[in-house]
Amino acid sequence: MSNNTTILCIEPDEIYCSVFSKILSAGPYELHFQQINDQSDGFQEVEEDILFCSLEIHGCDVFALYKKIREKQPQLPIIFFTNENINHYLEDFSQTEGTNVMVKPFTREELLFFLDKLVHKNRAFGLKNYLKQGSTVKTFFLQETVEIRETITNMFILAKKWGFEFDYDFKIDLIVHELLINALYHAYGYEEEKKQGILISLPDGEVVEVEVGHDENRFGVSITDFKGNLSRARILEALRALEKQHCADLFFDQRSDVSIMDIFRQHGRGIDIVRRNSGEYYFIIEKEKRTQAIIIFDKNFEKDDEYTSIRIIEV
Repeated sequence: MSNNTTILCIEPDEIYCSVFSKILSAGPYELHFQQINDQSDGFQEVEEDILFCSLEIHGCDVFALYKKIREKQPQLPIIFFTNENINHYLEDFSQTEGTNVMVKPFTREELLFFLDKLVHKNRAFGLKNYLKQGSTVKTFFLQETVEIRETITNMFILAKKWGFEFDYDFKIDLIVHELLINALYHAYGYEEEKKQGILISLPDGEVVEVEVGHDENRFGVSITDFKGNLSRARILEALRALEKQHCADLFFDQRSDVSIMDIFRQHGRGIDIVRRNSGEYYFIIEKEKRTQAIIIFDKNFEKDDEYTSIRIIEV
């Protein structure tokens, strides 16, 4: 893609057209708009580098439009935007490639950081690339499950030292713990050991990398396994299965009498836990090489919106 990335925006809401224009006005983006009422209404081909498209366009089947676009442009990055619960679209979304979904409303930083990674895949990995200039990042390495609790404790010590004292530490603890469990067990083929609650150690030379860092208002954690077994299809399949089982938010209200390890053993809903309770999150996948999960929390407020985005970057 060129330095001056072009974006086509199909958005019926004038307010959000204005929002996109204001956020992207500083560049290096050139924003174009197109209005459509029907998927066959004169729509030919996207000439821009990236497509932004609302999922709610009156008189238009957006996923039929997607199929037409993919026939001519199989590699075009697409970001869908929605006011609705993304779970309503999981079946359709699972039939797409190279797409992501962002829920409205979104912050300026959220959109720009995500867009930057879609344009510059070389910046997709690494926590520092999701924090502002001048950020601080510390790195830890894990090889055994017994190291998980110590790592999380050290993470919160650093957060407090950096001036981040969250009212929702339990949620961050749960998210990071589940991601570390997944990185150690699932990535390295210890699914049965996880089901049985057996502690494991990775083979010599194998590690899980944890980065913890911050800028002036954002606190982030990245967790990387060096297997790259996770896939976009697997993530969406897990979310669809959970939706079919009607697995709602069950256990944050049970915090007083259910241990974290019991929750993992009973539910194993790592991906859903992350997307429902992180301010921002990303799954970055380099197939058969590495998988990185990045979660970002704002210093000033807890994630409290009803719906949640899906951000998967494949490099």
